[in-house]
Amino acid sequence: MWTAASTEALQLSIRVSLVTTAIIMLAGTPVAFWMVRRRGVAPRLAESMLALPLVVPPVVTGYCLLVILSPKGLLGRWLEAVGLSVTFNWKGAVIAAAVMAFPLFLVVAK
Repeated sequence: MWTAASTEALQLSIRVSLVTTAIIMLAGTPVAFWMVRRRGVAPRLAESMLALPLVVPPVVTGYCLLVILSPKGLLGRWLEAVGLSVTFNWKGAVIAAAVMAFPLFLVVAK
């Protein structure tokens, strides 16, 4: 049965996916361009670091994001100071989806 909760869940999923896609494309295209154009250790090191979410279990990645983005975390304190809360809402879902999908975009874009 299609309910109001189903509609809300669908709208949330569409919003998260569209915002995530926009962020990944805007941030990933210059990074991929830089990685292709540059030679040396820096692009390889960056590629290795950015690929970590694909190698690390998703639970570990999620826990690390939660620790970093929580109000007492490294980034969370700064975000709270500027009035942004990203834990347990759609903004946090966008960040988590972007972290997981960014390495995949880089592979395709390169």
